[in-house]
Amino acid sequence: MKKTALMFPGQGSQYQGMGIKFLEDNPKYMAYIKQCNQAMGIDILEIIAEQPHTLSQTEYSQPAIYSLSCAYYDYLKENTSLAIQADAVIGHSLGDYSALYASGGCSFYEGLNLVIYRSKIMAEQNHLNPGMMAAVLGQEYTMVEELIKELKINIYIANYNSHNQIVLSGLKQDMVKAIEQLKHNGVRKILPLKVGASSHCPLMEPVARKLKSYLNNNLTIGDLNIPFFSSSGKKWIVAEEVKEILEKQLITPINWLDSVIKLLNEGFNAFVEIGPKNVLASLVLRISQSERNSIEVFDFEDNLDTLLNDFKNKEGTDEA
Repeated sequence: MKKTALMFPGQGSQYQGMGIKFLEDNPKYMAYIKQCNQAMGIDILEIIAEQPHTLSQTEYSQPAIYSLSCAYYDYLKENTSLAIQADAVIGHSLGDYSALYASGGCSFYEGLNLVIYRSKIMAEQNHLNPGMMAAVLGQEYTMVEELIKELKINIYIANYNSHNQIVLSGLKQDMVKAIEQLKHNGVRKILPLKVGASSHCPLMEPVARKLKSYLNNNLTIGDLNIPFFSSSGKKWIVAEEVKEILEKQLITPINWLDSVIKLLNEGFNAFVEIGPKNVLASLVLRISQSERNSIEVFDFEDNLDTLLNDFKNKEGTDEA
């Protein structure tokens, strides 16, 4: 039997043209994009299609990724038994918001307004204090941790993505210095991310305070119909903990590595990425290989036909 986790990606997974063919083939789900347009007062689909530089900006990428991820999820929910069979939802940073929607903890529109507000205050903070994030690839994370300590500047580990991939976060001028020094110390592959902020570190404290106020005043968390695993808290959470997790994850590292290992140890053997690209699917596959686990990994954009076949239509399942 499959023990299945649904995964939702975060900022950085956006790309020009994402979701357009799906929306053309399934116009019903354009409603999610139209709600995003109305809430933001812009044409987000035009930005997705024609303005990659604009799409990379926080205030546009986050609502676009959230809206598309939710559309993908509801397509699977309506055309397969995947949602019924799911044993967990897990998000990577922004992906927590799509995961919350999928779990039943909020409506699409509530989540959309929350994401729009979050992206706006993050962009404002970045305007005041320009930040930067960069992935360090091909190095054991423990080695990079030691190098960061030796640098003695305000650079933080924001994401533990796998055994040999972490993400650094900090003010732009400090990150430039850190990258130079890391390369001098033999770190060869450092990739700046398409993220205009210094997320998941203490520099986001002002944003976290604003988000906390918004959450307390504007959102009531409903029952979580699918168990929710927090990749920042590295634990299962209940509805009463969601607001605190969403607030704290702005200043807390995302530990995707430990979270996936915990799910593997609990017997999860099928992981489905629901959102643009296949970054999380690739990370999970590498982690499982390092842990010597045999699993199935799917992503919506590349494996839709397989998903439709493996997780049979609800009506077909009931008839069988």
